[in-house]
Amino acid sequence: MIELLRALVLANEYNAISLVVMYWTETVPQWAWILIFWVLFLSLSMLGVLAYGEVEFWLSLYGIRVTCLAVADDKQHQSHLDLGVLHRQYCDIRGWHWTSNDWV
Repeated sequence: MIELLRALVLANEYNAISLVVMYWTETVPQWAWILIFWVLFLSLSMLGVLAYGEVEFWLSLYGIRVTCLAVADDKQHQSHLDLGVLHRQYCDIRGWHWTSNDWV
């Protein structure tokens, strides 16, 4: 049962990552992205626990860094919105116009 669940979850993750990558480029078909990530995952799994743990560590550290930078960038834009710096038009509730189709 656990092997079936693992196969279904991995198939779902390969499909999801291929759709995310295809958002930026459509020159490579979806099945090719799935095959690329499948080979990458298998080759990483064949290297052993030490290499897998090392790659997992660096990727999670990268994810934490990107998350912190995104939060810092959002805080910077929020301060621009609150203070009205540079008279830029930021998206907020004041620019929203209700129409009859908004509730359909």
